[in-house]
Amino acid sequence: METLSEPAVTVLRHDALSGWHGAFLFRHGPSCVISVPEVFVPRVKEMANGAGSDEVFSVACAESMFGPDADRIIGPAWLGYADAQDFRPVLTTRTRALGPDDLPSLKRLAADCASEWEDSGITFESPLVFGRFVEGELVAAGTVERSSREILNVGIITHPDHRGKGFGKEVVTALTSHGLERGGIMQYRTLESNAASLRIARALGYQPYGRTIAVRLQLAS
Repeated sequence: METLSEPAVTVLRHDALSGWHGAFLFRHGPSCVISVPEVFVPRVKEMANGAGSDEVFSVACAESMFGPDADRIIGPAWLGYADAQDFRPVLTTRTRALGPDDLPSLKRLAADCASEWEDSGITFESPLVFGRFVEGELVAAGTVERSSREILNVGIITHPDHRGKGFGKEVVTALTSHGLERGGIMQYRTLESNAASLRIARALGYQPYGRTIAVRLQLAS
């Protein structure tokens, strides 16, 4: 996209995100692209007029742009990608794909990670979930979600009592291997405040591409 090479702020009407009632700010190098539902385009263009990327790409600016229309602001988040040349796997001999019999274990993990579960992208209906067990307990799980024909987005969660032990890294290795073997390009997004998750991405070879802020907008009553 030519826009990403220009040191400017660009406001676009949703295209790829059509149907999502939210706003998406994407920072890549010197540029910032803001994608919004059509009804918000005039307002956001007016507020972004004459502003630079550093000024616009911030939670404070998102709050100002959307005000009471904002339900939740997620970010800033780190966005990276990995292909077969980038990937640096670790051993995953104790990580496996989950089956129907593992659903109770997955639900227990979800309950223990309630405040973070939604951001993992895992659902009980996800067709592919990998997990790491310790003494019969599921301590880390992850999934991949197809965001385009080629791109697979990684989601990961680790039980709070088992973080920092490499279990999340094992699960992301299994997911990344699975996706790359099927010709996908792997995408990893995590909050910049989540230092542990960032370490996983960097350790496994994911390359930084940009930063994002997502704004969930209130539904009209």
